[in-house]
Amino acid sequence: MSSINTNNTINTNDNSIAIDYSSTLQEIVLRVKEAQYNSLKSFSSEKVRLAYDLGRIISDKISSNKWGSKVITQLSSDIQSEFEGITGFNVRDLNYMKKLYDFYSKDSILPPLVAQISWSHNRIILDKCSTLNEAQFYIIKTINNGWSKYDLKTQIEQGLFNNTLLAQNNFQETLTVDQSTKSRIAFDFRDDMGIELINGENPFGEKEVEDYIMHNLNQFLLATGGKYAFVGRQVKLELGDEDFYIDLMFYHLDLNCYIIFELKATKFKPEHLGQLQGYMVMVDKLKKKESMAKTIGILVCREKNRILVEYMLADTNNPIGVATINNQFDYAHLGEDMKKLLPTEAEITKNLSTLIDNEI
Repeated sequence: MSSINTNNTINTNDNSIAIDYSSTLQEIVLRVKEAQYNSLKSFSSEKVRLAYDLGRIISDKISSNKWGSKVITQLSSDIQSEFEGITGFNVRDLNYMKKLYDFYSKDSILPPLVAQISWSHNRIILDKCSTLNEAQFYIIKTINNGWSKYDLKTQIEQGLFNNTLLAQNNFQETLTVDQSTKSRIAFDFRDDMGIELINGENPFGEKEVEDYIMHNLNQFLLATGGKYAFVGRQVKLELGDEDFYIDLMFYHLDLNCYIIFELKATKFKPEHLGQLQGYMVMVDKLKKKESMAKTIGILVCREKNRILVEYMLADTNNPIGVATINNQFDYAHLGEDMKKLLPTEAEITKNLSTLIDNEI
């Protein structure tokens, strides 16, 4: 027999049910009091841990058919009566707590991580992320980059998760084991750079793209992981009696290597990779110190044939990524030829787990 009557309130005529509810309410009261004390030391983390614990209690009672779901209304009222003036325990809050527990409880890695971001950040992720892999991705990004609520919401709405999953590069095949591991953590390479050019539909040249990046350098550096040191623009390389110029050159603090950008205002062409690889060889010969890792090259073009890019990257031994300038690609509606280029769920989970082991 269910312990909740047809009105979804506690049936006080059933003594065992009343005792069960009373003892559960007392457990919650004690947990809230404990959390109030601990919150003096770390309010934000404790609030999330409290939310997870209360979500567990509520979820367990409802899933065991001891309570009806609408008893949350009564529970909210009783908690707020017990702690006069307390906030954060209305019906909507308690439902979020249950959702938090239900969403993360089957994953042993994620519950400790959710306490490292604020309750507000967690609610945004719960509202906007449909899978644990996506949620895990944004939790880690928030922790590592110190995102505000606005930053997190913006990145989710702009599809950063899929943008990153679709990124085309051969880093796993061409970097050293140590550097490859770090690249998943520190080198935030995206499929589309989101460069907002004025009248971007009209013809433009590499200089306009370069000018945009230079005028928005801080934003650009943050968007690419925040671990870059700017080396120069149109960096000159002298080889014999010829001069060559690299569009943009950076040093990556974690990867201990140069990263060079070659900007193209046209659609991707195979010969673009040849030019970029030539610059990479010259940088390694002329500028790289012995203690530094191999130079990474990034080709940024107006648009690309993804299948062609995959073929070309598979045929080079140099670490290269190919991104677009601002395709505004609809990641939510991928064609079948695009979907097969995505990593499998197992690969995503493995990469995220590696990131946690090395960074968190």
